[in-house]
Amino acid sequence: MVLRKRLGLAVLGMLGFTCVCSQAEPISSHTAGATAVYPAVETSDASSLIPTVSFLSNFAGLTLVNQNDVLFDPHALTRTVVLFSFIFTHCSSVCPTQTRSLLEVRNQLPQDVREQVHFVSMSIDPQRDSPEVLNKFVLMQKADDRAWNFLTGDPAEIARLTERLHFFDELGEGLNSKPQIHRTSLWLVDKKGRMLQRYKGDPVDKERIVRELIAIFSEQLPMSFP
Repeated sequence: MVLRKRLGLAVLGMLGFTCVCSQAEPISSHTAGATAVYPAVETSDASSLIPTVSFLSNFAGLTLVNQNDVLFDPHALTRTVVLFSFIFTHCSSVCPTQTRSLLEVRNQLPQDVREQVHFVSMSIDPQRDSPEVLNKFVLMQKADDRAWNFLTGDPAEIARLTERLHFFDELGEGLNSKPQIHRTSLWLVDKKGRMLQRYKGDPVDKERIVRELIAIFSEQLPMSFP
């Protein structure tokens, strides 16, 4: 199937940077495979029910809360399709635009598909993005959805996550640098916790994401590529 072939080419997706770059950078310039850049990590929590091969294992052992100040449980997303994005609320350009685009994506999905897809938007500016600030951002963007978590946490916790994901650019920037120097990519993770696709996030290809999410479920395609 055409879509399966596309999803099999996830490693050829594009990386984007907010505010500071206008062109995306090919993943292939860094690695031959997506999991080599964003590997699952071993967790020291012996009671964790998240397989260490899962992308969600990057969140294991971290204390994060959502916009309602409710503790985030990554295990709740196992066996679920998840689209990840990374934002900061004080962004005046890409982040609010991307959030509005993702809202359009959710609204365009048929209800049966929408109920099976969760969105997670992770703040990379935890010093300013408290749950209260995130909640105001959510309401301003009209993105209040029980299946859409906007996450924040202690700066040290967020730093651990961004290090695990090799999230900031290749110039040695980190969480302590300006938050606008970060990847804008959208990461689609399957029910087994494996990355299906990495979409360019600036601009968001809304039609493509809607089309592929619908096709994944309607054609009952495998939720991961070999």
